[in-house]
Formats: sequence, C-alpha cells, structure tokens
Amino acid sequence: MKARAEVLFTVFLVLVIVTFLVTAIGYNPVARRMPLIVGVFALASALVHLTTGLTKTLGRMASADQENDGTLRWQDAEVCVWLLVLVGVVYLFGVVVGTGLLTVGFNRFVARRPWTGALLFGAVVAGVLWLTFVRMLAVNLHAGLLFEVLLR
Repeated sequence: MKARAEVLFTVFLVLVIVTFLVTAIGYNPVARRMPLIVGVFALASALVHLTTGLTKTLGRMASADQENDGTLRWQDAEVCVWLLVLVGVVYLFGVVVGTGLLTVGFNRFVARRPWTGALLFGAVVAGVLWLTFVRMLAVNLHAGLLFEVLLR
C-alpha cells in the first residue's frame, strides 16, 4: 500500500477509535474500563503511525520530481473502496461477522496471505470482538440485516 493511501486509512482509523472512545464513555463505570484502556493505547499507536506516515509522505512529495496534479490515485481510491466494503459487510452481516469477513478479504487479496492464514486471522479478529464486546462487556452490537431477517 502506498504512503498516501496508508495515511488516509490511518486518519480513518483515528476517527473510528475516537468514536469508540466517545461511545465507551456512555457505558457504566465497570464496563467502560477495558474499552477506555484499549482505546487510549490504540489511539496513541494510531497517532504515532499517522505522524510517521505523514513524515514519509511529505518527504516523498517534497523530493518527487513529478508535479501532483491533484487527481485521485488508485491507491487512494482503494482505501475508500475498502472502507465502503466495511460499511456494507457490517450492515449486512453485523459487526463481528462483517469485520471477520473484511479481515479475511483484506489479508487474502491485499496482503496476499494464503487462505489458511487469512481465515485464521479473520476468525481471531471476530472471536476477539465477540469475546470482548458481546461476552465480557454485554454490549449489543449490530447483528446485521441478514441475521435479523433469519432470526425473525
């Protein structure tokens, strides 16, 4: 993934983490401990990654011989497409299953990992989400349109 696309994704990630932190403040005092602890460390890590990515991107832009014409590059559009896919799979399949599916797809088609590694990583992500939010914190996550229809 190119540096500009990585910076765009990291900005989106920072916004999502801030949203999770703001949402966690509304939980009861016992339930919000873990999301706030994890969220603060995740936000700090994402901000460090963002500053590193911005430094690399600005350095490359300053040293580039080509002039930037302001057009959207494929790498930038690819990040936007993956974010739209995330919204779609979460809407259809729910947060836990949708995030797991997106993780599998991203690891297989972008990171070029083998199917076994991508499936294992997706299962771990979905399992951690389910264990943390549904089981431990008893938070009702979006179940997904398809699962809501099937469960009626």
